[in-house]
Amino acid sequence: MPPVSSHFRLEQVAGRTWAAIAAEGGGAVANAGVVDLGGRSLVFDTFLTPRAASDLRAAAEELAGPVAWVVNSHAHSDHWGGNQAFAGVPIAASQRTPELIEETGPGRLEELREAGPAYIRELDGKLAAGRTSTRAPSSRRSSLRPAS
Repeated sequence: MPPVSSHFRLEQVAGRTWAAIAAEGGGAVANAGVVDLGGRSLVFDTFLTPRAASDLRAAAEELAGPVAWVVNSHAHSDHWGGNQAFAGVPIAASQRTPELIEETGPGRLEELREAGPAYIRELDGKLAAGRTSTRAPSSRRSSLRPAS
């Protein structure tokens, strides 16, 4: 059974391919993917946050082996924000994607920092009303836990 994270769930979509489906209220925000390259893995998009991306990297390594490549599909921060969790791994993208990240990324990250407190209040309200299964972030480096 694949590893479990509070940021996403893994769904096997083909023999050696998994979709990492973002959990509501987690640090993933967008979906990602893992492909088994035969002893190595390829990760398609790295989520919004480094914590979610660290879980994704651990899951990819457990499912398919060390991460050999990361692919950034486009320049929205919820697809590349976790790149730092893949230090030392080559990143493939269109020629325009890194240019757009450089142009728009810092401003988008500042917007997210400013919106953070309101978003946390919204999630707290949902939790209090029982409308989501969102949990507080783990204090451990990775929030992966064995599947039950």
